[in-house]
Amino acid sequence: MKAKLVYIKIPVFTVLAMLLITSCGRELQLYEWETMDLMLLNTETRDTLANNAEIEASKFSILVNLNAENVVSLGSSDWLTYSNGFQANDVIESIEIISSEDYNDVFPTGELLNDVFYASFINEPETSLPLDEFIERFGSESGRIESGFELIPNIVGEGAPREGIRTFTVTLELEKNGTFQKTTDNVSIY
Repeated sequence: MKAKLVYIKIPVFTVLAMLLITSCGRELQLYEWETMDLMLLNTETRDTLANNAEIEASKFSILVNLNAENVVSLGSSDWLTYSNGFQANDVIESIEIISSEDYNDVFPTGELLNDVFYASFINEPETSLPLDEFIERFGSESGRIESGFELIPNIVGEGAPREGIRTFTVTLELEKNGTFQKTTDNVSIY
């Protein structure tokens, strides 16, 4: 008995594209952010602050650590991705920051502080942008924010905090994986 051959018509371009994608370039790893942690930092020394630490407002930041879980690895062509092999499987839609105490006379307890904070890539203050602009530009691009970012208060004008002990609550809304919400340790800002 002879076996019958079956031919499938596949356009040449499709075959070439599939070969290019699977055989060229580097490995692409898709990650999913599983949890969010917040750490208070001294921006000058890069040290983590303990609970109830005292710090000058100009040396303070909140590190938003997005704990990525490796989902899958794929072959990728250089022209398909500009990242260094990292792509988040989600995007940040919004972020909100509030203080447990009056931040100052303009921003009372519970008032949204997004206009007071800037965001930057971790340990890259030169990438600092107003928070909402940072999220709009980089949070919507899955390959830009890898493990997290820093929140830095703009202490000029209306952004100058009142002296005192407070916590900050950060709420991060993702497109696919819902919402993360965490509160920092107490920090005494002067």
